[in-house]
Amino acid sequence: MHRVWVDGDWCTRVDAFQGAGFYVVLKGNCWLLTDGGESISLDAGAAVLLPHGAGHVVAARPTDVETARRKAVPFERRLAESGSEREGTEVLCGGTGSTAAACTPC
Repeated sequence: MHRVWVDGDWCTRVDAFQGAGFYVVLKGNCWLLTDGGESISLDAGAAVLLPHGAGHVVAARPTDVETARRKAVPFERRLAESGSEREGTEVLCGGTGSTAAACTPC
């Protein structure tokens, strides 16, 4: 499980994996775009469970599939770049399953 702080214009990708993943928005807001193309707004207090390890994008603002493909960076990189100043959006995330590493670095 990780706590991540992001600010500005950001967009990150988690490829499909076997297991389940989750996000809880603790502060701010973000958007979840599933591989199926559905965009969901997540505000502070929102929790989402991805029970089947679906590939997805999490971003600062609504995005479409093509934009997400161009802009999204792997979550592992986003985690490494996560600020510690605790400004912007704060998200708690994690995952389980045989390839949980794909989701755990929220």
